[in-house]
Amino acid sequence: MQTTETETLANSTNEYVVMKSVLIVEDNRDLRSIFGKMFRKFGYQVTTAVDGQQALVFLRHNRYQVLILDINMPNLSGRDVLARIRDEDLKRDMKIIVVTGDCRAEESAEVGTADLFLTKPVSTIDLVILANRLVVSG
Repeated sequence: MQTTETETLANSTNEYVVMKSVLIVEDNRDLRSIFGKMFRKFGYQVTTAVDGQQALVFLRHNRYQVLILDINMPNLSGRDVLARIRDEDLKRDMKIIVVTGDCRAEESAEVGTADLFLTKPVSTIDLVILANRLVVSG
């Protein structure tokens, strides 16, 4: 089972490095790949999901520091995922960044669960920088 704070032995003195973790939920394969590569480059353990249903499976069994969530997806929308996160108390300390092409989605009540709302197109470097700031700010 994967956890948000994956601890790996750093050296023989029993010091541990705690990796940052992100769940990227995006139905567009190219964006999923680009976002994942950039987060990996900055030291994140990356998990990806192709839709809201898959995201909920991961969220129910794992903890993440950051959730990158698209809104308009097949099977289960980002709005529905946000509602389930709230209803099932899955947010914990996780920071949620909604990244969507639908600028009207911010008006949705479910999106209020998110810590940050970004409209596509989004700079991948800016996305990682913003995620890091949210994690550091607690």
